[in-house]
Amino acid sequence: MTAAFIDIDNTLLHGSSLFYLGWGAWRHGYFSVGHLPRFLVAGLRYHWTRKERVDDVRQWGDFATTFIAGRDADEIHRTAGWIYEGLVADLVDASIVDLARGHLDRGEEVWLASTTPQGMASLMAERLGFTGGLGSLAEVTDGRYTGRMAGPILHGPAKAAAVVLLASQRGVDLSRSHAYSDSIHDLPLLSSVGHPHVVRPNAALRRHALQNGWPIHEAPGWGLTLGWKLARGLLRPMPRR
Repeated sequence: MTAAFIDIDNTLLHGSSLFYLGWGAWRHGYFSVGHLPRFLVAGLRYHWTRKERVDDVRQWGDFATTFIAGRDADEIHRTAGWIYEGLVADLVDASIVDLARGHLDRGEEVWLASTTPQGMASLMAERLGFTGGLGSLAEVTDGRYTGRMAGPILHGPAKAAAVVLLASQRGVDLSRSHAYSDSIHDLPLLSSVGHPHVVRPNAALRRHALQNGWPIHEAPGWGLTLGWKLARGLLRPMPRR
């Protein structure tokens, strides 16, 4: 069996899924307005610099597990679904979805692999008709989040390790499989498959791709239409929990 593994942030999705989840969580009252600048600054920096800092990823993971501590897992899942429908769905890159469906049409599995929470990765995979999603897993006990992680944040080598483990469990031949990402931090993931692809890569990954002859997908950029969709989604009324 072969598969395609697709990063979410700035690959399948324009921007950061954690930013959108944070905004939606604030709109639903999960944390105070005092925390909002943290999401805004980190989200805007990620949009415009295309750089994700490892310390930011760890801090976001710690903060995310803190604000959902004690909350009902089904409630969080419903909220994630509203955030997806109200904001995230409009920002999914149709050209990457088409690439993914090409893999499905050839009988290959398609997995999302992301730093984003496991629930969001799985939800996006389900809504898009993909095989499944891998993400950072928060601990749940008796149906409620504990405020602790149940494993590593899937970033860099940890994401690649999760993909390698999944492949071994499902009998996927990584030497014949594909991976897609925009970031140099996903070099371990891209290097673990026989067919790495880069999508709108940041500068460091572009240099590496050119040196190694990897395909570069110049999918549509962050234009006026996408900016309008983002603004509309951020201000759209949220359903009640």
